[in-house]
Amino acid sequence: MYLKKSYQYLLIIALSSFPLSASFASTCSNSESLKTVIEKENYRSALSEMDKCLTTIEKQSAEDLQLFNDLRKKVLSIDTDKKVSFEAAYRNFQSVLKISPLNALKFELAHYFEKNEDTQLFSELRQADEKYYFYYDTGRLFSHSRGIALTDKSVIWKNISGKASRLAFNDIKSLKLVYQRGFSLTGWNLRFNDDENQMFRLSGIPDEAIIPFIETIQYFINFNKTLPNSVTLEVPDKEIAILGGWLTRCSEKTVDSDNPLKEFQLLDACFSFYGKDFKLSQADKFLLNKLITSLFERNHVSFAEGYNNFRMLLSSHFFSDFGFKFKNNIDAKTEAELFKDVHNPAEKYYFYFDMGTVSSGSRGLALTDNSIIWKNLLGTSISWRNLMGNASQLPFDKITEISLLHEIGLNAITGWKLRLNGNTDYDIALSGVSEDNVELFASALVYFINIASSANFALQIPEETKDYLTKTFLERHPKIKSMTDSVLNKIMPSE
Repeated sequence: MYLKKSYQYLLIIALSSFPLSASFASTCSNSESLKTVIEKENYRSALSEMDKCLTTIEKQSAEDLQLFNDLRKKVLSIDTDKKVSFEAAYRNFQSVLKISPLNALKFELAHYFEKNEDTQLFSELRQADEKYYFYYDTGRLFSHSRGIALTDKSVIWKNISGKASRLAFNDIKSLKLVYQRGFSLTGWNLRFNDDENQMFRLSGIPDEAIIPFIETIQYFINFNKTLPNSVTLEVPDKEIAILGGWLTRCSEKTVDSDNPLKEFQLLDACFSFYGKDFKLSQADKFLLNKLITSLFERNHVSFAEGYNNFRMLLSSHFFSDFGFKFKNNIDAKTEAELFKDVHNPAEKYYFYFDMGTVSSGSRGLALTDNSIIWKNLLGTSISWRNLMGNASQLPFDKITEISLLHEIGLNAITGWKLRLNGNTDYDIALSGVSEDNVELFASALVYFINIASSANFALQIPEETKDYLTKTFLERHPKIKSMTDSVLNKIMPSE
């Protein structure tokens, strides 16, 4: 769910220049009543209608979201030729605060303060002739103890720590969205004039509401400035990436070279926060690979320690739906029946991945203390023997190389396979494993083989397979593709 919402707002951030005259194919955008309102340039009504429509459909298209964003920006624009009155501008301001990612937040507007004239909100800083038009209360225990307020002349805010601050609109030159871990529970901060000492913590505001929230504040400030210089808003590449869901907060973690397994577990716990729909970003993959490399380089450990590392890796968030079985949950009956046509009873099973979708135990991959055993859906040819025949087994000491390949075919529906010794007869189809976890899975298998046999194999990944992994990431996030060179290169360290 998190990724779905974040990606939608990445579209809102990255695709903000669509013209209103564009032809849209989605349900909400094709509404005739909406088109009529847009033609009349009644953008507040159009925004409200679009917002109501989006809340009634399950899947929102990029076109719908783009139009929604474009309408919001149209409402939050100041056309000096039309000489918009303050009352009209304030209605624009309020109409954006009512859209659905903001309407869940509780704001106090001018009518509240008209009924509560005796309020002591920020009384030590507010000037006597200032009138409140907006307040967002971030106090959890005490009402009006902290938050951000807009008057007709200034912005006043108070964080959980420190004193309240005030800036007259004419003294504000820029706003900057900053993600910085600290007292803010969400990590998001709004920085004024790029001054670290003038920063409001955006507590309680969900990611999908942050850009609309700060752009609405920017609009109010600009409209009420008496000097000609407008307040600019900067959203750095890193912050765009976090909001888009393709750079997570998890990437801020550092590698503890003394305990990479512990760091991996912390990273996995962070990833699991994002739910099952979460996809690894390139930056996350870089950090994950750094941890895994650090862990796998330590193959001169006891078998017991190495097996524990292997088990922990494959018990992580990335494989939560795979139902892997390890030594401690493979019962005697299963061990006796599993691959009994090739399995040596003297060998103990340490891992089994059942890839049979129709009947359990019909195919899959197993590791013993001495060999790898597998059975594909189909062999190298289509025959009754390949459908119902024996499994294959290869002792660890007979393995010379291990490669990860992507080749679409009948024997590997998803395309992913391991090839042992460069021999197509030793292809192991990795059914159910996707580009999101296949490299980690294959690397873990190689690690187990190394610690079980005192070998020193490295997983071989041909260049075309590496290219495919990168390509599929960009295909899952097509709107990022054009931004890859300019953005990802800035936020990712080079390998």
